[in-house]
Amino acid sequence: MFNFLYWPLILMLVVILILANGFLIDCESANKSEMIDSQTNLDLGLRNPSVESVKNQSYSNSKLPYKLDCRQDSMIIELDLSSFNDPYVYLDGLRLMDICRPKISKSIAIFNLSLANDFHRCGTIKIHEQFTGSIVYYHRIIVESKRSDRMMKSIYFKCSRAKQNLRSTKFSSIDTEAVLDKQLRIKRNSWIDNSTGRLVNFTEIDFDENFVEAEILDFGENITARAPYPHLNLKVKQNNRFVNKSLNIAPGTPLEMIIYLDDESSKVFGLLANFMKVTDEFGKQQEVIVSNGCSIDPYIFGNFESEDGGDSISAKFRAFKFPESNYVMFVGTVNVCLDQCKKVPCGNGLFGLGRRRRRRDIGVDEKATDRNKVYEIEMMTYLKIGFTTEELANRRDSIQAIFDEKKF
Repeated sequence: MFNFLYWPLILMLVVILILANGFLIDCESANKSEMIDSQTNLDLGLRNPSVESVKNQSYSNSKLPYKLDCRQDSMIIELDLSSFNDPYVYLDGLRLMDICRPKISKSIAIFNLSLANDFHRCGTIKIHEQFTGSIVYYHRIIVESKRSDRMMKSIYFKCSRAKQNLRSTKFSSIDTEAVLDKQLRIKRNSWIDNSTGRLVNFTEIDFDENFVEAEILDFGENITARAPYPHLNLKVKQNNRFVNKSLNIAPGTPLEMIIYLDDESSKVFGLLANFMKVTDEFGKQQEVIVSNGCSIDPYIFGNFESEDGGDSISAKFRAFKFPESNYVMFVGTVNVCLDQCKKVPCGNGLFGLGRRRRRRDIGVDEKATDRNKVYEIEMMTYLKIGFTTEELANRRDSIQAIFDEKKF
């Protein structure tokens, strides 16, 4: 009697226990899935350049450890490549330049870049701040894995210092910020790209100890703007496409050189190519092609012009080379001015800044100092000029054919 009355209750309890156990299993599985998803998101986040930027800024848990040493005549950066599988490391824009390759010792890559007169040989950019005289040298290193197209990292680094007593003071190796003289300060900084390709932590510049920088700049000509740190790009185009520096360019090929500001600083600054020379990779041969904002010979290298008021400037030319070298290096000095640089008359109605005007008209007095000039930036790019094996063979055939016609 007892068993018969309680059997339904026992069955109901069994069913409830089975359902509850299934619910607990589902919850545990769901929690495990959430943990896996969270871990996956974390791993993906670590591969995100913007997340990497934060880590590298704090110098902790970085996947690209580095050490920067700023000296009197050089800056040395060491990179730990142990986290890369078959790494290939090079300076930005100089992937194939053997003279700018690092020394590799075990898993450490060491770049030793000169800050002397030949600093531009390996693409180091020099920025001279006009009002304080401080100087900044910076460059970018790229590390990629030969076995994976997706494994690539880059890091910007810079050495900055005041200009006073630069030559008379001897420097020693440093690992942290050091004050060597009350009038001379040297500091090392590093920063990398974020996910949009823009510079992170690139607004720093060294000033005198008691200097206070105003955020609002007003130079008495109704120019009021917040001034970001300018970042310049120097590129060469062929048929409206950027030139692949790994390929040979035949002499005589029509080309266009473009110098332009990043989006943020283009709202505040304008450009003027004040000086440019061409040289071989060893510096043995050189020729000045732009002086005081004007082309020396427009038939060889045209005047820099602008269609946007100086945010970008461009010049057309034909590829040329030195007899004993297959590389041509373009070393230029670019003025960065508030709003717009003073236009330079180059004769025949041409100006070094261009024909079109977007902002107010600025005078053209050659002797007057350009009060809007804020920075002077020295930078370099190179081209590989020469004929391919097939082109050389075709040229030999054509020369032989001409010779045979004259013979008969």
